[in-house]
Amino acid sequence: MRFVVYSNFDRDNDIEVVDKVIKVLEKKKDVSFALASYRESGLFGHSFLKLSDCLDNTDAVIVVGGDGTVLRAIGEITSSGKETPVLAINRGVVGFLADTEPQEFESVIEKVISGVYDIEKRTVLKTTYLDKTFFALNETVIYKKDVTRPIVVDIFRDGDIAIGATQADGAYIATPTGSTAYSLSAGGPVLSPDAEALVLNAICAHTLVSKPLVVSDKHKFAMRLNKRSDEAHLMIDGEIKAVLNDSSPVYIEKADITANFIKTKDYDFYQKLVEKLNRWTKNVFFSDDGKKEEENY
Repeated sequence: MRFVVYSNFDRDNDIEVVDKVIKVLEKKKDVSFALASYRESGLFGHSFLKLSDCLDNTDAVIVVGGDGTVLRAIGEITSSGKETPVLAINRGVVGFLADTEPQEFESVIEKVISGVYDIEKRTVLKTTYLDKTFFALNETVIYKKDVTRPIVVDIFRDGDIAIGATQADGAYIATPTGSTAYSLSAGGPVLSPDAEALVLNAICAHTLVSKPLVVSDKHKFAMRLNKRSDEAHLMIDGEIKAVLNDSSPVYIEKADITANFIKTKDYDFYQKLVEKLNRWTKNVFFSDDGKKEEENY
């Protein structure tokens, strides 16, 4: 079985967990692996490759980092046209996507090698702008470039069916996975990961009647910057991919490929949702020694 260990040096800055993963994998028979990162290679005495360069003949990618690192890994995998499954080891704060803790890794990898696991498939968005194509696990966003002025975004379904226009800081379409990310902060609903739906919402809309929409993922959508608006950013999973300065449409649809996650234990999504958000709140509002920093927040 062949793995790629993909790491984030910001989250695992002394590569303590990566070293642990390497030692565990080295003890396993008939197992090979490569090391990859989106950061500069050759650090910490190891040679790190670019993930997209080592996906061929790889059975799984072991991601060491937080949810942002998982998004980067999925982005490289899907952009390569592959569905290589991911086993994510959490080094972040929340860990919706990276839900295996470092102390669990040895027992989890034993199950993976033995084939005792399930694959959870997650919806991915395919976004096309001009001659470029991007893939998003969470969301596609059009967001204002000038922080002081809102923009107007026109939104269409299935070609030329106008859903409406919104004057706001921006607008987005999110997957069920993305419904617990930026979309949640923007007031969007939470969707079960297996829902065949998407969230369409405005960001800080300048209106009294703007509400998020839950729409079928069978439709194809387009968003464009209204002619009355200044420049905006096209953001894919939190990363700026292009600057929009005219009314050229951004096309969004459900991709033919999925993001695949290795699961070795049963879990209830809604229980996990409560646990993860409570953990985030505790980490933000409590100090390292456990004393409450904010009395009533």
